[in-house]
Amino acid sequence: MPATSGASRPWSTNFGVRASPMADRKTALPAATAREHAAATRPAGDPSGAPGGAALFDRSDRVRILLEGRAPAQMLHGLVTGTIPGPPVPLPPGSEAGETSTAWATRASPSLVLTPKGRIVSDLRLLRLPGGEDAPFLLELPAAGAGPLTAHFGRYLPPRFARPADISADTRMLTLVGPGAADVLAAALAAAPGAGAPALRDLAAGLRDMAAGEARFSGTPSGSGAPFLVVLRTDAVGPPAWDLVGTPASIAPIEAHLLAAGVLPAGAPAWEILRIEQGTPETGHELDEGVIPPEAGLERSHIDHAKGCYTGQEVIVRIRDRGHVNRHLRGLLLGDGPAPDDGTPVWIEGRDREAGAVRSVTFSPRLGQWIALAYVRREAEPGTSVRLGTPDGLEAQVRALGEGDWARGSGPGPAPGSP
Repeated sequence: MPATSGASRPWSTNFGVRASPMADRKTALPAATAREHAAATRPAGDPSGAPGGAALFDRSDRVRILLEGRAPAQMLHGLVTGTIPGPPVPLPPGSEAGETSTAWATRASPSLVLTPKGRIVSDLRLLRLPGGEDAPFLLELPAAGAGPLTAHFGRYLPPRFARPADISADTRMLTLVGPGAADVLAAALAAAPGAGAPALRDLAAGLRDMAAGEARFSGTPSGSGAPFLVVLRTDAVGPPAWDLVGTPASIAPIEAHLLAAGVLPAGAPAWEILRIEQGTPETGHELDEGVIPPEAGLERSHIDHAKGCYTGQEVIVRIRDRGHVNRHLRGLLLGDGPAPDDGTPVWIEGRDREAGAVRSVTFSPRLGQWIALAYVRREAEPGTSVRLGTPDGLEAQVRALGEGDWARGSGPGPAPGSP
């Protein structure tokens, strides 16, 4: 397969700073070329090396849906696999907020929407907003899931009881990543100007102590464009990270403060480095209607086995109680490469048919080698090796996900080409 350096491509991101030309890579890159360009993204791929120990990602390309109606909670219960979040609770106002604070605390529920055969339509997060039993929900999901989810809602969501409205164009989403993220975000929230500043200062307290999935917000999303801001702790990447979702007017002063404080703007290629290093599957990459949740390792994090009926539940329960899946999402250590394309077949020694396929691949500056996420047959146990492309192609070591830093986890020996 021919290699391309991509050196002549324009480098740009939402922030107007350089991003790796690997962003639109269609063919394999040799490791030397990848390392040449990795220097441009390393501070973003390793936020501990960024000024202030944090990097800022504009992820507004993800989709935000407001679900309103007579009974949105009841309708979601039968459509999603995860726990339906309980009502948010008011945060106690700070000393300067008086009785005017409109800050709330809640949890975001990671979930999936499935077909009747248990296949994944999209992954998403659910946030319940104030308003009692009939309160609206904010759904947040990858852009690749928007079309399938909209079609699914059209078939299974009664508009008399719940109506989805895409509010993506009226909102933005940033993610702040790194060991210094909590402190610099708290300072930005505390410095926010305007009428909503007291509530934002309430959001700033105790950010470092927030667990993954915990969320705080000020105001509520609506069609009127009234200011609102959600601060959500996420574990989609390894370093400490917080998502910010809100109206452009709410996001802008916080973004300006972060950049003025020396936070490094980062692009999509650097986010992919962090996501793949963490082993986080996402719709459009590792998740689609060819995948069932246990294959992707989502049966614990995204499925509430105690809840009542939801579309696709029968398949999930049958696998949980009486069966197993024949393939698993695994991490692969590829050494010096060259990197395979997404979709490259995986081969196991002694098997005369393909045993899986690569779904995502990146060069990790932190690890000094190529890494990938791939579905592989269950016979390829963690610690063993597989081949990519052909039965005698590039050797890769298989690692289990969901064990912290999978790429540095224990194994029977170093990965091919590793230092």
